[in-house]
Amino acid sequence: MRNKILVFTLAFFTWVLLGSTNPTYCFAQTPKNLVRDFYTWYLGELNKFDKLPESSNDIYKYIYPCVVSKLRIEYKMGARSFNYFIQSNDYWPELSLHITTGEAVKINDSVSIVPLGFGETKERSVPRLIVFVQNEKGTLYITKVEEADTPY
Repeated sequence: MRNKILVFTLAFFTWVLLGSTNPTYCFAQTPKNLVRDFYTWYLGELNKFDKLPESSNDIYKYIYPCVVSKLRIEYKMGARSFNYFIQSNDYWPELSLHITTGEAVKINDSVSIVPLGFGETKERSVPRLIVFVQNEKGTLYITKVEEADTPY
């Protein structure tokens, strides 16, 4: 009986220390890390040129489920003429060479924004997008992507 209690206690603390079974927690514990990890994965998937990353179930690790559902419907109906996550019609593989994330700015208790840039070189990787990250019951999700007002 004592061994069972000891095993249960060890299992419980291991589960708590390793972040339970939440996949987002394992990959990204801050909004900045989530955005960087998502865009590293997403642009890598775009480089494969075989299908849109939005059709992969791996996207649920990063993006709020309602956003994924909405985008899938829009792409299926042909209603979306540009790539939502890069806010552009054009994509070239060099975008994934330099992904730059700024520090997250907390809007309220559950929402943060993260500036994001990507480009061919570090110098050309200026913040182009503002990525909204929401903390939903301890899990971070990207909920919105907007183009930044960047003076050129």
